[in-house]
Amino acid sequence: MKKTILIVVALMFAQHLFSQEVKKEEPKKVEFKTIGSLNISADTKQSLYLNFGGPNLNFNFGKFGVAYGFFPSVRYFYGDVNDATNAYRTKTNATLILGTGVTLYYKKLAIVLPMYYLPTNNVWIISGGVGYKF
Repeated sequence: MKKTILIVVALMFAQHLFSQEVKKEEPKKVEFKTIGSLNISADTKQSLYLNFGGPNLNFNFGKFGVAYGFFPSVRYFYGDVNDATNAYRTKTNATLILGTGVTLYYKKLAIVLPMYYLPTNNVWIISGGVGYKF
């Protein structure tokens, strides 16, 4: 009987000797926060854009970040608005337009690649620019 109790106690004690603590990794948290940016972009179709960072899906990797989202923008068309051969013209020089595209972040610097659709002319415009992340 003493041997049995001794063996049971020894096995219980041995379990604690060989057990290892496994550190549980905390699951990555999903954060919802407001990130704003102010960007200036241009295209080869005689247009400049003042972009404001809109809703986006943002992935951060330390100092770097990538976002895909929308760009509420003001488009300034500096070409001839009366030129019927230009498919990228608008009726006025300044128009409000919504774009979509990718933003690459490094610290506070933003590189933007927005695309805009002109429904009256049925064309997509791709532009590129830089900005500041708030």
